[in-house]
Amino acid sequence: MLGVTPEQSVALKDSIRVAKELDSCLGEALAVLEELKQRLARSGDDLEKTFNNLRDHILSPSQTGEYLLWVNENAACMELLDVLWNRPIIEGSRSMDSGDE
Repeated sequence: MLGVTPEQSVALKDSIRVAKELDSCLGEALAVLEELKQRLARSGDDLEKTFNNLRDHILSPSQTGEYLLWVNENAACMELLDVLWNRPIIEGSRSMDSGDE
């Protein structure tokens, strides 16, 4: 054998345990990364379909150009709209004009 001392044996066993934990965490991280890649691909596809619909059926070519310029120059506004559009609707919430205060 290697002539490992009891202290070295404990340290080696500890290292093996830590390596297995890290391997497990890495596996979980890779699974999350794969899910993120799939979600991004779906989002990109959805965005492309939406833009194609705008370009092909709704906006004129000059309006399409103006829209693209506006989106490029107003990234912060686009992010805000995205947050607002994707906010879940909470049933039973009070409206601002309900008079309840």
